[in-house]
Amino acid sequence: MSKKLFIILLTICIIILIAIGVLYFSGWFDRWLQAPAWSPIEKAEQSSSMQGHGANTKKLTRYGKMTLQADKNSISINENFSVAILINTQNSNIVLASAGIIYNPELLELVEINDETSALSMAVIKEQEKGKIEIIRGEPGDTDYNDKDDGYNGSDGNLVILKFKALKKGNTKIEFDKNKTSMLLDDGKGTEMEVELEDLDINIK
Repeated sequence: MSKKLFIILLTICIIILIAIGVLYFSGWFDRWLQAPAWSPIEKAEQSSSMQGHGANTKKLTRYGKMTLQADKNSISINENFSVAILINTQNSNIVLASAGIIYNPELLELVEINDETSALSMAVIKEQEKGKIEIIRGEPGDTDYNDKDDGYNGSDGNLVILKFKALKKGNTKIEFDKNKTSMLLDDGKGTEMEVELEDLDINIK
């Protein structure tokens, strides 16, 4: 190795050692090896930020009720009777209501689905098969579920009226299909309400 190359390498080593010494005595290594601790203020700010984020993403929950109500208590064989599907939005505005209905076709015959007096003006689906009915109706809204100037907001709104004929004596039930029954809030997001369902017991004499 030439003398000139040796001097260059020695100079580089000395510069590196000096740099390491400066960094060590300045405390840079300690700050690099240890994670910085948050001050109480920083911790409070971080906690507040996380809570605020959680509040923004919290699911909106509103409650409603759907009821099956017959027009008479005593029903005889071959007699017709009506059952109203009533909706109670409990002070929330909705834009869509759906009801799946199940009944025993051996005891009851569906005669008619009457939606002329429905609280929701738009028919989306009105289907029936033996023992099952599905009704979906809507009303235009404005994404404000607290108002009453559009959509539907009420306690005894009629979705449709079902007319049945009693075929045989016996006890039976007309009930909601929970998987096909819901109410959607007028919030622009299609949020489903938590809906309480009240079925109907029928006694045919």
